[in-house]
Amino acid sequence: MTASPRTTSSPQRRHRGGDSPTGHIGASELSADATCRDVHVHTIAALGRPGWQEVTGYGQRALVETAMGRYKSIVGPRLRARHKSAQRTEASIGVAVLNRMLAAGRGNGAARGQ
Repeated sequence: MTASPRTTSSPQRRHRGGDSPTGHIGASELSADATCRDVHVHTIAALGRPGWQEVTGYGQRALVETAMGRYKSIVGPRLRARHKSAQRTEASIGVAVLNRMLAAGRGNGAARGQ
């Protein structure tokens, strides 16, 4: 499945020939005005979705989005403190609470039933 390139891509997001961030696509395979999206679509076609995810670090992004969603669901979607130092403290406390909850749910690694 391939998607047609967007016509509304901004100039700063355009791909410049052979300097692909993935290192797998040469300048001869894509036109000089190929967008980042074109490069990603071409890479998915060449390597498959799992290969594309590994090359671009997509899994790391998913892990970060999951962690932020978990944080917001437990702590709340916004900071309540008004000053920067208090916001840092509030965020640190939220992270500590979340880490403690995750550690409690993880267990110590011993096999169950023994």
